[in-house]
This record gives sequence, C-alpha cells and structure tokens, in this order.
Amino acid sequence: MDVKIFNGRKYVIIQEDVSNIFTSEELDHICNLLVIVPTNCFEKESYDLMTHLYRHKSRSREPEILDKWFSDNSSFLYGNNLFPDKLSDQNGRQLRIGTFTYEPYSIAGQDNKTMYGTEADFMSEFVKKHNFIPHYTIIGADLWGDIYDNWTGFGLFGSLVDDAVDIGYVPIVDDLAFSGLQWGATTDAWIFSMEKFEEENYVIIKNNFIVKEENDLEALSKKGNFGFAIERLPYGGILKMF
Repeated sequence: MDVKIFNGRKYVIIQEDVSNIFTSEELDHICNLLVIVPTNCFEKESYDLMTHLYRHKSRSREPEILDKWFSDNSSFLYGNNLFPDKLSDQNGRQLRIGTFTYEPYSIAGQDNKTMYGTEADFMSEFVKKHNFIPHYTIIGADLWGDIYDNWTGFGLFGSLVDDAVDIGYVPIVDDLAFSGLQWGATTDAWIFSMEKFEEENYVIIKNNFIVKEENDLEALSKKGNFGFAIERLPYGGILKMF
C-alpha cells in the first residue's frame, strides 16, 4: 500500500457541532480527516483538532482528539501530526474482498475467510502486511459483471459500485499494466508467450519488462518497487529467480 498516494486527499471541516460528523457512513472510506472545533480553554480562544480512529475493526468512526490550538500565542498543545498514518497498520479492520473461483488464480475455500490460488496468495500477503481481517464475498455466475450508465451493476464490478465489497481482484494483466511497475527476470523468455499480443495492456507489460543479472534482481528485491517473474510448478512449488 503506497501511503503517499492515499495521503494526497485530505478533508478539513470547521464546525461547532460534530455530532453528525462522527456517525456518517462516509467515514468508513476516508482516512485523512481533520475536524476543527472552536472551544474556550482558560478563557482563551482555542480549537480542538479531532479525527476518527478509522483503523479499528468496530470503532472506526469513533472521534479522538489529536491536538489543541491556542490563538493568542499561535501554538499547539502537543505538536502532534494532524494527519497521522492510518493505512500502514489497519489494526484488525475488516476488508471486504470480492472474488470468484477462476483457477489457478482464485479458488474459493469452504468459508468466507479462505481462498487459494496465485492472486489469492497476493491478497493474503497484502492482508497480513497491513493487519486486516479479510471477509470474502464469492461472486456467482455473473463473474466480472458490468456497470451501467446509472451507476448500478452486477457481478464483481457491480459489488464494488454498490459498496458491497471494498476491493475486488480482476486479471493480473490489467493490474500490472495499470501500475506501470517495471518487472523482470534473467531472460526475456518470460515474455515470449506474449510476443504477438497487440492489446494495449500486454504492450505496456512487455515494454516494462527488463532483463537483469541475478545479483541485480536480488538487490531490487529489497527496494519494493520492482516486480519479479515467478513460476508455479506442477506440484505447487515456486521457481526461485535468484
């Protein structure tokens, strides 16, 4: 999760009565919120600087005071960060994930907490890294579905539009192309199968592929900004690149 991308949008509200703010469902989709509440402290003009917890499995909308501002001497009480990082550690917050069985990428388990497959493994690592509790919604025969002009829909896309799920995972090809991420391996044999593909996303992926030596790949693996080609072997093992 690239925190810098999400921190680009911040909401600042100045309001005396905040009772209707911290009950709003919209807060479930906003992490960077600052509510400025005029108060009087020791007969001095002051302002409570508040936000919501967000990163909590059941109390995400609960308000908390970040700091206090005093107008007479232009100072903060604590000097805290007014837009703290709420994304890196979600503290057990539920992540509603939409998907469907599409072997070998996504295979539904016996309940709504278990998935298998290549894409499911990526999602599992994302959930662990950011301390989410996953809840899977298995899409039926509608599969990817579609979105209509009136902003209704069906299938996986419709579930996203209707806010039934927070995130859905579609073909890796589209995701990799959209990310603009450079990726590579020790040989260009990894893209031979795409050589004649002229679709836009495949062209982007091929152009972003770079042949690197093993030592270079090992160094790049520690930076977190480079993708690696891997191969799942017939019995479930993963072929190492270096």
